[in-house]
Amino acid sequence: MLLKDMPHHSQDFGDWKRPDAQVFHISSVLYETPANFDYWTAKYDAHHKNWGYSHFTLIIPKKIATDVELAKVLVAAAPLDQLKASLFNADESGRQFTVCFSDDGWSLV
Repeated sequence: MLLKDMPHHSQDFGDWKRPDAQVFHISSVLYETPANFDYWTAKYDAHHKNWGYSHFTLIIPKKIATDVELAKVLVAAAPLDQLKASLFNADESGRQFTVCFSDDGWSLV
């Protein structure tokens, strides 16, 4: 099944401003993967008015978020903080590609 065919939930986190005054508008889409998938997947977009979009992917094992409501809460929690930390190094050429594996089990790319 393609992501575009899955039920999804959008969240808008608004503008996030770095200490150097660079501003990113952050939003996400959480996809309801079918029951036979053992993870939820979400995408984040961080948009800078001059630099464009930076995209992130979040993988959440269903064993730590047993339903979509818990997954939505997680999308707005620690992975979002990690995304913001990654944006500290972003510039007009993009951001450094990193993979973050949490102790909780989720991964942010």
